[in-house]
Amino acid sequence: MTDAPIDWSIPNEFELPPGTTLPQMAGAEINPMMFDPPGLVGESYMFAMDEIAYIMGPIGSAKTTCSIFKILLFAMRMPACADGVIRVRGMVLHANFRALYRTAKPSIDQFFKPGSPGVSYSGGQDRPFQYVLRFATPSGKSLQIVLDGFGITKDTAEELLRGYQANFAWCVEADLLDPEVPEMAYSRVAQGRYPGRHLLAEPDADIPGGVWGDLNPPNITNYVYTDFVEAPRAGYKFYWQPSGLAENAENRKYTRLEDYQKLDRTLKKDKARRLVRSQFGVQGDGALVYGEEYDHDIHCAKQKLAPLDLPLVLGADAGGSPALIIGQVTPKGHMRWIDELVTDPGTGAGRFAEMLINLLQANYRGLPIRAGWGDPSAFHGADRLAGELSFMEIVGKSIGIQMLPTVTNEPSVRQESVAWFLRQRCDSDGVPWFLYSPHMKVTMGGFQGGFIIRKNAQGSADTTAFVKNKFSHVHEGGQYLCYGFRGHAGVINDAARAGRPGDNVIPIRAVRVNSNFSAYDT
Repeated sequence: MTDAPIDWSIPNEFELPPGTTLPQMAGAEINPMMFDPPGLVGESYMFAMDEIAYIMGPIGSAKTTCSIFKILLFAMRMPACADGVIRVRGMVLHANFRALYRTAKPSIDQFFKPGSPGVSYSGGQDRPFQYVLRFATPSGKSLQIVLDGFGITKDTAEELLRGYQANFAWCVEADLLDPEVPEMAYSRVAQGRYPGRHLLAEPDADIPGGVWGDLNPPNITNYVYTDFVEAPRAGYKFYWQPSGLAENAENRKYTRLEDYQKLDRTLKKDKARRLVRSQFGVQGDGALVYGEEYDHDIHCAKQKLAPLDLPLVLGADAGGSPALIIGQVTPKGHMRWIDELVTDPGTGAGRFAEMLINLLQANYRGLPIRAGWGDPSAFHGADRLAGELSFMEIVGKSIGIQMLPTVTNEPSVRQESVAWFLRQRCDSDGVPWFLYSPHMKVTMGGFQGGFIIRKNAQGSADTTAFVKNKFSHVHEGGQYLCYGFRGHAGVINDAARAGRPGDNVIPIRAVRVNSNFSAYDT
């Protein structure tokens, strides 16, 4: 591409070409009213009018098709011009220009083939493409949609979009875009400047504007998780399709369960997690701490967990970024994580204790604290002669309990303390033995791919360590909670049983040799 400004004008943009006959939007291929959505998530995404909306799901879940039909549904909400024509303009964006031709264009051509009635096309290699679609809507109105497709990056966004007026932007493979592109695109569609109020039959009519995008799950560190899931930005809405292996998988009309099962067996674990199971990918080099044990559909509650009328249990990790899990255990033994406290690096014990008090008073007033456990190393290091208290002692005194150290902070034991609950799945009534609240976004990110373990971290064949990142501290707090609640003996014995019911661990004394044995006895 040259550095010359792009000419966005099109022939007959504001008047129909002489002799134009508009084809009807008839047939299931191009009639949005006759399109069969792939599922509940896809349907919600198509009809929503959010400022910035992304849909994420496994391969073959009809995300791109939903985005294309969203264009038609969006267009039919636009006010008509004085001449009776509904005029809509939008941009189709990709981080890579050639990839845009390889991905978006073939998908658009399936429904709007260049040269077919009502479809005109211009473009070519290394220059933007443009579709002009002219149809008569099912209600008999005249409709014109202009699609401008081009590659865009953080460095070129402002230059490409300067002076550009549109109503919507479709972000193709949206996870590959720079995080600033969606909001930059929204700045060009939010004010309703196209086609111009002076052309409208009702100049004061509401002109919608929106940005949407589709993607397969990226790694957990991608901006999509940060901006749409962990800490959703104002106006951002996320539509998350279920796993291709799930009973409620979408687009079952065209993608079979058997095909997803084959993919799940064949792909590497992390790729299968993303492309088949619709989960975010692992961060960096390492393995998921709870790989096969964690099932998002089972262990993440469908809505925010309200506290039960039960005592609270706490698990805390000190370190450079202190974090804590607030939980409850039901009389039947179900483990519920109902809240998280996550802090910035460098947060001291006093500030952490203050934040914890505020959280407890705001959301859990009147509920007693049964117990709290923490990293045993955080109970040391204070100058006793000078009257100093350790990190955990400060936290405990601030909330009126005695925080207790676990027997050890050895990674494998802590990992097993949580993994045991995860492996139990559901009880006979279908209630998960482990459940956490979906508003705990950092905890969710850890389960999805952020909390990982690395072997040989210190060059020893016997060494494993959790990788320290923004997801690790709160998960380690959760481990101390489960470890402290179950006790060291409980964790070890359950691990020895390898998930088998009953007390099948043979005590040492049961196999001890009789001390009265003599080789000379007959």
